Amino acid sequence: MVDMTTGQETPKSTRRRMLRNGGLLVGGLTLGVSLTGTAVAQKPNFQAGFWGDDKRWGTKAVTELPEPKNKGSLDKLFFIMHEDQDAPLSEAAPRNPHYNGGRWWSHTVTVDDEDPIDFPITSYSELMAYDDAGYVTITEGEANHPDFFACPLLPYKG
Repeated sequence: MVDMTTGQETPKSTRRRMLRNGGLLVGGLTLGVSLTGTAVAQKPNFQAGFWGDDKRWGTKAVTELPEPKNKGSLDKLFFIMHEDQDAPLSEAAPRNPHYNGGRWWSHTVTVDDEDPIDFPITSYSELMAYDDAGYVTITEGEANHPDFFACPLLPYKG
């Protein structure tokens, strides 16, 4: 077949070629929109958002969860009410066998005696030692966060 405007021969357009090329175009657009939508809607935050197992962790989008029948399937996330605590503390973090994959149960930690505490509190065992000594009080829930939610911990890039 010859193109009348250029005088050059053009390849024969077949139904298979049109479907293949159209499928690639639509697939590419879908992938691009999906990647762009995901990047915008759930852009990871690699800033130091949490403490867990003596390390800093970032996170991404938060999803509120209904109250589970088995609260033991969640990790506790402790919001420590003290000006020198720069981030919440997780009960466990990735690579810890007790980590439940970023599903959280909010807790508030009120500091009753700050003198013996070395802030920030960076590990669950450290927090439990302060609790056992009576330096802090831990209660379920936190006023500014959902009681149950999901957000995975990501490596902190800092």
